[in-house]
Amino acid sequence: MSNVVYPSTFDTKRITISALRSLQSGAKSAYLNYGGERLVMQSAVSMSVPFGLNCADKFGPPTYSVELSFRGHEQRPEIKQFMESMNALDEFMLNEGVKNSKMWFKADLSRDVVKAFYTPLVKYSKDKDGNVLSYPPNLKLKLPKNNDEFEAKFYDVNGTPYKGVPVEDLLVKGVQVTAIMECTGVWFAGSKYGLTWKAKQIAVHKLPERIGDFAFKGLASAPVDAQIDDDEVFKPSVLAAVMPSKAPASATASVSAAGTIGSSAADEEEVDDEDADDVEPVPAPKKTIIKKKVIVTGAKK
Repeated sequence: MSNVVYPSTFDTKRITISALRSLQSGAKSAYLNYGGERLVMQSAVSMSVPFGLNCADKFGPPTYSVELSFRGHEQRPEIKQFMESMNALDEFMLNEGVKNSKMWFKADLSRDVVKAFYTPLVKYSKDKDGNVLSYPPNLKLKLPKNNDEFEAKFYDVNGTPYKGVPVEDLLVKGVQVTAIMECTGVWFAGSKYGLTWKAKQIAVHKLPERIGDFAFKGLASAPVDAQIDDDEVFKPSVLAAVMPSKAPASATASVSAAGTIGSSAADEEEVDDEDADDVEPVPAPKKTIIKKKVIVTGAKK
């Protein structure tokens, strides 16, 4: 692809924008050319995909896109240079909006107003109050489909095409990619305007490691503790078998108290089983049944 522009040689002085044209939907658009041709650029090498493949179907048929993160622009010169290229393109579009505001927006507008109309390419995450968050900015690339197939071609770093691999398995969260992208032109919707990029080719550097279907180790050699069903131990029929029909009041009270202690212990074990991650096991001495044995022996006397 001989007309690919690289961030190191990108120059906004070579950009021209055509006259507006009306679309069937009522919206307007304009062509953006670079040196008389469509603008096709290569991104920085090995950029991170922060969210994986995006799918939007709220307003009609599903549309797909992927975002490239500028994470590392402070440490890696090639990412910094690519980010500066996109910032320069955003600045160019703001200047064009001010210069052509009468034609584009039917009014002479200040730069601040035009800036409010413009959707930047370099997007920063914001909170609900509009404050910029500390995350690296992203660049969005559209992934159009034609006859149910993605138009973009996917390769490994050696140039071998990925065949038979779903795109959602390639563009996963955290994957590193390099993209060749094409600017499809300037869009206008109401008072808003901006640029759109679509991916033409994507080189997938390395897919992040994923946990297999069964990743446990050492389960077969793990010791298994014997389990005692407390419900069986403390059934009323068992107590009745070992207790006299008439017992002294003090002994009866003691046995009654022991039965209460027993059911509390059982209840605590149920809580421990349900909340094993949050509640530490009850120490063994608190679950002893020595008291019950002593009480039963006293009752026989």
